[in-house]
Parts: sequence; C-alpha cells; structure tokens
Amino acid sequence: MNASISVVAKNSYISVSSKKMVLVTRMIHGIPVMKAIDILSLSYKACAKDIIDLLNSAIKNAIHNFDVHDVNSLYIKEIRLGRAKFLKRFQPRARGRSNRILKHGSNLAIILSVLSV
Repeated sequence: MNASISVVAKNSYISVSSKKMVLVTRMIHGIPVMKAIDILSLSYKACAKDIIDLLNSAIKNAIHNFDVHDVNSLYIKEIRLGRAKFLKRFQPRARGRSNRILKHGSNLAIILSVLSV
C-alpha cells in the first residue's frame, strides 16, 4: 500500500460558524481516525456530530476508492476550515425599523492519509 494516499471528504455550508468549529477541529488534528472519533463522541460541542459524520464519510471513501483494509492505519493529515456565505435575515424592531442578522456558516474538508508501517 502506498503511503502517499490522500483521501478527501468535503462538506459545504455547515450551519455552524467557523469560530465555533475551530475549537473542535484543533483537538483532532494529526491523530489516528479511531481516536478522533472517540474524542468527538465525548465532546459537548454540537458541531462534533457534523465532524463525526464527515469523518465517517472519509473512512468510507478510503475503503471504497482506495481499498484500505486497515482503518486503524488512517490518520487525519489535514483539516481545512473556511467561512461559507452568510444567510441574511431581518428582525423587526420598534418604529418600523429592522435589524440585519447574519447567520454564519462554514466549509469543512478533512484529508486522511495512511500511516507508513
């Protein structure tokens, strides 16, 4: 098996701001996949569920596309986190005015690699 395999899984327009998501993604950067799932499953942050789903998708991509048989040999090589477009909403205020509400989102990409034995 080649050590240069990079498995990518992307999710766009997650309805959590990137400031909140970076707190969780820093915990799992550079560690094995199964340990990352354990850490995320014990996290109190709501965005941890979205990251677990994307991580499971990356694992399935590795199994299906690259014939990786040992899931324990996968580790998180890189996590790319960026801001998505805002959802612009308005809230009515007194005297016929309105306030603008920006609902932030984020784009997330997880890149897995195979540990060289």
